[in-house]
Amino acid sequence: MHPIKIILLITFVLLSGCSGLTKGVVEAFLDREEQEDTRKCWVRGKPFKGLNDYLEEANSKEQPLKILMVHGVGDHTPGYSYELQDSLVHRLGMDQANAQDKVIQLVNLDNLPVGVLQVSRYLSSTDGREFQFYELTWDSIVAEEKAKIYFDNNVRQSFRRAGLNNSFKSFVNDTIPDALMYNSQFRPLIQASVNQAMCIIMSDKWDSIPNAGIHFCDIKKDSFWSLTDSNLAIISHSLGSRIALDSIQRAAEFSQEYKKDNEKLNRIRNSRLAVYMLSNQLPLLQLGQPAPEVINSIDKYCRADSPLQNERMYQDLQLVSISDPNDLFSYSVTQKFVDENIDSRLCPSLTNVVINVASVTEFAGQEFANPLTAHLDYEEDARVLSLLTEGIHKDNRAEESASCDFIETLN
Repeated sequence: MHPIKIILLITFVLLSGCSGLTKGVVEAFLDREEQEDTRKCWVRGKPFKGLNDYLEEANSKEQPLKILMVHGVGDHTPGYSYELQDSLVHRLGMDQANAQDKVIQLVNLDNLPVGVLQVSRYLSSTDGREFQFYELTWDSIVAEEKAKIYFDNNVRQSFRRAGLNNSFKSFVNDTIPDALMYNSQFRPLIQASVNQAMCIIMSDKWDSIPNAGIHFCDIKKDSFWSLTDSNLAIISHSLGSRIALDSIQRAAEFSQEYKKDNEKLNRIRNSRLAVYMLSNQLPLLQLGQPAPEVINSIDKYCRADSPLQNERMYQDLQLVSISDPNDLFSYSVTQKFVDENIDSRLCPSLTNVVINVASVTEFAGQEFANPLTAHLDYEEDARVLSLLTEGIHKDNRAEESASCDFIETLN
């Protein structure tokens, strides 16, 4: 096949974003016979904790680990993260679960719907460890606006297109508008969705979370950020990483209003957050956006002897970027990007994981990797799952991620 044709095919596939509906067609066209696994993995940055570390820390305080999932572009329905949840349950050694998930319709201060939060609870019968999984589905916020271009999917518009091209065009219509609309008037509503989820996570114990119905969490209430002993981790995909970081920034800025409540302000400032970003697109989505108020000043806020440490927003924001270099919509994050585009008061630390999720094979006389696999299949990669649960420690590496070349960066 001519290289130009390959490039066109890749472009159409990538424009389909995070939708998996074309996966069977594309994989049937591109995938080769299974060979020896020669996929590579490179880790550069700070050693980082995995979910199992946070689970043990939370359990030592007789508290649960709480995990928030934020999806990217494309259509999602509650339950989209069940495959990932099942993998985490197995790897974290859980053998019990609540029979019924809690499914809550979130609203903002103006009573506008801002998504659905589905909460699942998992426990270990042997040692009492517990983690709660908070799956956020926000794309209903933009569903009505996206529907305005669905006329392009009907027969009158589509019958003149080639069949495969028509499928790709439909997926473009389903996915690309999400990224465009996030940079529009829908941005505050989407951020409010994450902030509502975080408010519930850091304010409410399992029994106080409603089982169903419409719910608004008031971040001004006394219990907000009272559950700092419940370690919080966020897993995000593609656009979800941009949304999560923007919402963390927004919540931190609001927390500065607690000037008269030193106890609550200190709880927030001493909090640690971990964000595991799959198929990361931060550099791309930062284009055209203003820089935060405080940049290039991490040392002034985040060290033990920093002169402005009492003005930091968090004690540590652990950022772990996990991306396949053959996902053409995915980008590594540099320290320069962190310094110039993430508020220094968040005290961010960075680790980049560059990993071949998709195998590299010879195709049409050139090296090639399925870009759809590279974009979507993180949850099926044992090394990625190991990095999520076990992290990277200099002196104690999990077996599945031990093959990753690790270079620690210094301050």
